[in-house]
Amino acid sequence: AEVFLHSDPDCSPESQLPYEGSVCAEADAMGQVEVSPGCFARVRGSYPQTSPGFSPEMLFDEQQSESPSQEWVSECLNCNPEIADESREGPAFLELFLAKNTAVQCVRVVQNSVAAADSLVISLTPFGILSQCSLSGTLCEPTQVWRFSGALASTVNYTAAAFDGSEYTFLETRFSIACGMADTQLFGEILSAPLGGRTVDGAEHFGAYAVEGQAVPSACHCQQLCMTAVHDGCRSYKFYHPVGAAFPRCF
Repeated sequence: AEVFLHSDPDCSPESQLPYEGSVCAEADAMGQVEVSPGCFARVRGSYPQTSPGFSPEMLFDEQQSESPSQEWVSECLNCNPEIADESREGPAFLELFLAKNTAVQCVRVVQNSVAAADSLVISLTPFGILSQCSLSGTLCEPTQVWRFSGALASTVNYTAAAFDGSEYTFLETRFSIACGMADTQLFGEILSAPLGGRTVDGAEHFGAYAVEGQAVPSACHCQQLCMTAVHDGCRSYKFYHPVGAAFPRCF
């Protein structure tokens, strides 16, 4: 029924991100639809219902409501995530295009219990940074993938009138999607340089510790920086927010 984005791992009310232009990115992706002013998404088709409709806009039209009930329904009513033959075309999906400085660490999903998914995969995938992948062709490799399977434990249950006026039970589930290991610092990493790179005492590898680091909004952004630079020798990263600093730093 609704998807909420939050900037902290606990989905606290004050961390909810407004789904508006400043949070979103202009993706210019084939098949995208505007689901909120200045924000776009792609879905695996919507169930053909003309009134009131099951369009993906229904996922973002009740961001201030404590009991959202407007629903998006996918075109596949019994989706099989495994593509085994022509009758199984994979899972229902929702792709959101977010601005590069948007840091999402928790996602709240509200579903009608009658047709609620019992497993969910959330992936964080960059776009617009590498020439060999794009939104219209082969997607980039995900920065991180989180899999939530089995019966999803709901944190809030409530009853509300749905599209047909009948009362249904809605389930709200929260998913923490932070990257890395919190409150952990690793020492002694070896960063391998590419062939022809700098050598130290005859060995073609060296450790690199930046003094200032690079300002990034989240640990997932820091992880993506390292993944992008893996051919330049990056093997691990540190995400640190010094006391009094305006922005966290990536090392």
